Amino acid sequence: FEAEDFDAFLGSQLGVFKKRGRQYIRFQLGPFQFALPLENAIEIGSKPDITPLPNLPKWVFGICNLRGDIISVVDLSQILQLPSVNTYSFPYTAIIRDRHITTAILVEKIIGVFFDGDFESPAQVKPKETERFSVYVQDSFAAHQETIHLLNVQALMAALEIAPKTRSQS
Repeated sequence: FEAEDFDAFLGSQLGVFKKRGRQYIRFQLGPFQFALPLENAIEIGSKPDITPLPNLPKWVFGICNLRGDIISVVDLSQILQLPSVNTYSFPYTAIIRDRHITTAILVEKIIGVFFDGDFESPAQVKPKETERFSVYVQDSFAAHQETIHLLNVQALMAALEIAPKTRSQS
């Protein structure tokens, strides 16, 4: 679509669409709900076949083939230091990208897509519950009587890029 075609396609809904702001994908991971900008999500779907590889950090499940591209599959719950969660049984995968890094994360439940305007207010977060993953969270909001933690995709991907190098240098 060209910009004019998109405007014509949306017609009278264009103003409503633009007012709602940025879109986010919302998902469940253990006892917490997270969101990430939809622009960073390449694909959301069922868990692919994962090939484990030896000598990788504990938070790397292995690799998968995404239409000819080999990408890593990581355990986001370990990176975020969440309470023990059996992520191997999680049925969904979110393929995410930031700049030149693409990876897959396993998620328990895909809740849906929402907009900036859907946030009710900043959430009152209990620091003890969230301090372990606060470095990866951009903000926390209340929506639909739930606390949603908006992931900082740049910080998360930077950690994924740096962690293996740091580990092999030790």
